[in-house]
Amino acid sequence: MTDLVVKSCGPMTTLQDRGRLGYQRFGVSPSGAMDRRALAMANVLVGNPPDTGAIEFMNLGGAFTAEGATFALHLRAPAVP
Repeated sequence: MTDLVVKSCGPMTTLQDRGRLGYQRFGVSPSGAMDRRALAMANVLVGNPPDTGAIEFMNLGGAFTAEGATFALHLRAPAVP
């Protein structure tokens, strides 16, 4: 089993999924990831089902440790002003 240990995270770091679309008439906000398409594509790229939840960062990233598995992960994206 692989565990993801959160060492630190910036403000507005959240766990997101595809949301709860279609329930607004019951008072439930849709919520979910800011970019549902990017969430689905990222999941497929790493071998997960498209609707698997993910960590969403806003502004600052975080520090995480994966325990129980050996792999390399490199993420790089340009800063958005």
